[in-house]
Amino acid sequence: MNQITKNRRAWVYVIATALTLSILFAVSCATGSPGDGPAPSPVVIEREVVRTVIVEVEKTLVQQAPAPPPVVVERDVVRTVVVEVEKPVVQEVTKVVEVVVTPTPMPPDPTPTPHPDTRVVRDDTGREVEIPYSPERVAVTNSWIVEVLMACDYTPVARPQIPLEFVFPPEAYDILVVAVSHSAGPNIEQLAAVRPDLVLTSPTYGRFAEPIQQALDVPVLIYDVDTVEDVLAKVELLGSMAGCTARAQQAVMDLRSRVEEQQRGLPEPGPSVFGIFGTSESFLGFTSASYLGDMVNLLGGSMITDGDPPYMYRGIPNHAYTPFSLEKVVEQDPEVMLVVRHGSPSETREENFSGLFSNPAWSGLTAAQSGRTHELSEWLYLRYPGPRIVWAMQELRPLLYPDALAESGG
Repeated sequence: MNQITKNRRAWVYVIATALTLSILFAVSCATGSPGDGPAPSPVVIEREVVRTVIVEVEKTLVQQAPAPPPVVVERDVVRTVVVEVEKPVVQEVTKVVEVVVTPTPMPPDPTPTPHPDTRVVRDDTGREVEIPYSPERVAVTNSWIVEVLMACDYTPVARPQIPLEFVFPPEAYDILVVAVSHSAGPNIEQLAAVRPDLVLTSPTYGRFAEPIQQALDVPVLIYDVDTVEDVLAKVELLGSMAGCTARAQQAVMDLRSRVEEQQRGLPEPGPSVFGIFGTSESFLGFTSASYLGDMVNLLGGSMITDGDPPYMYRGIPNHAYTPFSLEKVVEQDPEVMLVVRHGSPSETREENFSGLFSNPAWSGLTAAQSGRTHELSEWLYLRYPGPRIVWAMQELRPLLYPDALAESGG
């Protein structure tokens, strides 16, 4: 064996050993601890490390070889050895690197879903109605709804025509009016003139909802309030519907806090109460399911009509009221009687109840004898229950507890 061949084998051995150590070092880097940072990719292992070793070996062989031919031979041999050595090692390195550095595919940024133009809502009668997603021109046929919307900083395009002294808040004076009546309902021509995209009404005019929808091609929703909690719920619901959710939620928080303030420091037990309203032709008693009855309960009183049969209106039971029975009132003999006169402004309110008040059975009741028969505002306690619940409770509280509040200076 000549000297060139011996040198060749020696250098091949050196090259293979160096290459193996280099690649094993690369594997060690690729499989390092998580805190070592990301491992190099397979491309770096295969191309950069191997290429560097080959170049250095070629330089050395060229320097050692006496003639060009051995260089070619040695280059081929080196490449063959490198390839054979690197195959299994690079395969393992590739597996490790792919596990370590292959990023988890990230989901694409979600595309914002635009609001639809309309939505379907269910009103208090169970009707499902398609309305604009963000109504801009809301017409109202009941004053309590006007008060609710304006408490949320939303001004409707129409309100019911009522005596100006009963319009609230004062900012509602200039809103265009729509004539309303129990027999004819809201004036459709006046509603059409304000070009509403939504009409809000109450069960009082509920039978006119479908005719209005058909005549104007405008959705109509029917809402009502019977309790203090109903008022708070409607403030949030209608405020959200009108696009002022944050203001509505703040209004509800403020109202709830003030209602709770009225409930503090009351003596127990509360008084028994009878509430009555009507005209000279008929009278109804309030129950705990009514707006007035609910406030009495919240203030610790109890309604003597609880458990009585509901008032039937057009064949539909209304549990907020019960037919008046003087015999039942005499039997229960309530400590407090609350009177809400009802009728058109042309009627004399005194005449509505004159016959009842002059009845010896009525005038002999404990409440009548002790001066605890009180007249309440029809507008505040019957027609337009709404955000003024705190006013109503502030007025009602001393009527139920005159002695206790007088002693406390309340």
